[in-house]
Amino acid sequence: MPDSPVLPAVGWKEYLNWVTKNIRYPEGVTPVVRREVLVSFTVQADGAVSDLEVVRTPGEQFTAETFRLLQEGPKWVPARIGGNAAGEEVI
Repeated sequence: MPDSPVLPAVGWKEYLNWVTKNIRYPEGVTPVVRREVLVSFTVQADGAVSDLEVVRTPGEQFTAETFRLLQEGPKWVPARIGGNAAGEEVI
């Protein structure tokens, strides 16, 4: 069990603002329609995101955009175990 959880390095509010400003909706999809993509990924000890896997998605174009946002977005603060940064899976 980690001593501290995985979090966006810029904080949740700024992270969500970044996503809102940088999301590219797939062609033909209006931003008004809510679509939810559930993914799992690992935050490495250096804050990088890896091992992206889709858990549930309304379609491949949504999955691709979710992965792009996670890979291009702000770094994450990794979990800490025994005071040391450690890779941790996030869902």
